[in-house]
Amino acid sequence: MGVPRLGGTVPAEVRLIARRGYVLAHSRADRIPLWVSEGVQAAQLTGPGNREKSKFKPEPLLPAGERAELTDYAGSGFDRGHMAPAADAKESQRMMDETHFLSNMAPQVGAGFNRAIWAEVEEWARGVVEKHGLAYILTGPLFLGPSSEPAGHDRTIGANRVAVPTHFYKIVVAKGASGSWQAIAFVLENRAYSKAEAEGLSKFIESIDWVEERTGIDFMPDLPAPEEERLERVASPMWN
Repeated sequence: MGVPRLGGTVPAEVRLIARRGYVLAHSRADRIPLWVSEGVQAAQLTGPGNREKSKFKPEPLLPAGERAELTDYAGSGFDRGHMAPAADAKESQRMMDETHFLSNMAPQVGAGFNRAIWAEVEEWARGVVEKHGLAYILTGPLFLGPSSEPAGHDRTIGANRVAVPTHFYKIVVAKGASGSWQAIAFVLENRAYSKAEAEGLSKFIESIDWVEERTGIDFMPDLPAPEEERLERVASPMWN
């Protein structure tokens, strides 16, 4: 479906990084990824990859001063939130280890979000993979104001000023039983959710067009126009 495009081209301050389990576009300005794209197969969800053996590390392909460091997160009150989840990469220890580079992270509220409702969204996406055998998953940050319009990246952590997103999106694309593509986009605010607020993921669905308008990213640029219109224009109901 094509490499996601930001404004039609990749700006100089954005670096594409490819790993075994994902590809991402890293923002030098924000020190976080703008998008992380995975093609997750069912085989990746089981295997010898052990999260307890992995360590968080700065991105070795980026120079100091253009990346997040471990010290930026230390004492910040935010989790190092995986964009490509570790649980999607159990096929090998190398694949698991590569999810722990800080280029694949963004600051997330921990209790009530990263370790709660966001984990549920990740688990729902893995359910799609288990049922269909393959899913394409795109994840990244949003910076929105009170009216859900794009806002500045003013909140940061650490000496490297790692940007703290206001929201996160996750887009899941898979082939349905009929053989046609289906797609869904979730958008959640980067905050702790109460149990009542977190009940039911359907309330967090937006159209892919809605996410594209606020990120400036064309997520599936090589799709034929009619198919892109069908998948992206209207917010999908829950499926799977």
